[in-house]
Amino acid sequence: MRTKCFPVFAFDKTVRREYIAIMMQLSDTASVCAGCRRLPRAIWGLGLAALLLAGCGTYNSHLQAQSFATVTRSYGLAIEWSDYDAAANFLEHAPPPDEIARLKAFKVTAYEIRKVEFLGDESHVAQTVAIRYYKTDELIERTFIDHQSWVYHPQQKNWFLHGGLPGLG
Repeated sequence: MRTKCFPVFAFDKTVRREYIAIMMQLSDTASVCAGCRRLPRAIWGLGLAALLLAGCGTYNSHLQAQSFATVTRSYGLAIEWSDYDAAANFLEHAPPPDEIARLKAFKVTAYEIRKVEFLGDESHVAQTVAIRYYKTDELIERTFIDHQSWVYHPQQKNWFLHGGLPGLG
């Protein structure tokens, strides 16, 4: 009689016996080697730890993507409400005071995300946004295409807009 090794998961004994029985039926008449029946728990622990560590990276990138969605949604709302002081809090570097004063002459009517592209290690994102706005003394609606570059800062666990506020005008 030939011996086959089947992966035996760390189930309780009855489930493990049923699993071995099913595997033997599926692969003709074979017996399971004693080593497979009694794999040390340390090996199972190492395998489980490896799976968890592999999952951590995926989970962290998922949290990072969720954080990006939340931050950019908040930034978009600040721009859409023409609250440039609040929008400046999302910038990597503070804008000059005259830039915020200049932007207060503009009212935004729509903020539409057109394209989002995660780059490389997913700590950089290129985002294209269409901003419809008008100048308060002209009342002519215009569209500005804003190409944004977002950067993730792991120390602060937050996303920041690299560059400045939209160049409306």
